[in-house]
Amino acid sequence: MIRTLLLTVGLVAMSNAVIGARDWQNGTWTEVTVTRPRVVIGLQTRRPSTGPQEPRMTEIRTYIIDSHSLRLELKEPTPPQRLSVEAIVGERVVFALEKNTVYVQQSDGTEHRLRVTKKHEKKPPR
Repeated sequence: MIRTLLLTVGLVAMSNAVIGARDWQNGTWTEVTVTRPRVVIGLQTRRPSTGPQEPRMTEIRTYIIDSHSLRLELKEPTPPQRLSVEAIVGERVVFALEKNTVYVQQSDGTEHRLRVTKKHEKKPPR
């Protein structure tokens, strides 16, 4: 009974590992830009004695990754307290593309999720 239970748990764990595997690719960061919206709408506090609070400024980060078969433009809206992708133009990047989402793997193993805004497939040279 215990042996069957352990075997079942092992098979479920292995199937989850296979399902969760991503197709990792190599590429190069070719452009990194940060923009901030011109107008920021914030909320006024209810007590005037505390004074107005500045709304948090959202940064919109745009990244472009080039690989041998793809050119991807990615966006990441980043609140100021959140860690963003560490991208330096010209450095290599490991990424996985799943529909309209790209997962970028940092050197320490952490993954960041980015939204694909443009996808251009390169044609192989003849």
